[in-house]
Amino acid sequence: MLQSGYAADFVLGLTAESLNGVRNRSASAGATEAEPEFVRVLQLMREAQLAGAVGLRLQDNKEKDTTAVMFFRRENLSPEIMDKLAEIRRLLKIPEDQHQFKLIYSSAVGRDGELSVTKRKRKAC
Repeated sequence: MLQSGYAADFVLGLTAESLNGVRNRSASAGATEAEPEFVRVLQLMREAQLAGAVGLRLQDNKEKDTTAVMFFRRENLSPEIMDKLAEIRRLLKIPEDQHQFKLIYSSAVGRDGELSVTKRKRKAC
C-alpha cells in the first residue's frame, strides 16, 4: 500500500503493532495507548513521504527470496526534511548513516540495516 502512495501514517497506524520496539496503540484486551514516539514517527513518516524522501521497494536477495526495503532519499532534500529523517532514526534507534533498511518481522529492535516491524494480528470474526 505504501508503494501505491497510501499515506504512511494511515497504513502503519493500521497495520503495525510496533516499529523497532516502539509500540502502537493496542485494541486487544488491556488496551493501551500508542507510545508518543510511535505517534511522532507516523507524523514524520507522512511528512517525509509527502516530500518524496521515503520509499519502499521489493528486491531479490541471495536466497532468491523477495525482501521489502524501505529507504530514505538523500539528494535534493530541504534541511527541514533532513532533520525529520534524523528524528525518525533517533526515535527508532536507527544509525544516523543508515539510509536503507531491510524490513523484518520481529518484536525485537532490528540490527544495523534492519527495521523491525511487528504486524497486527488478525482477529477472527
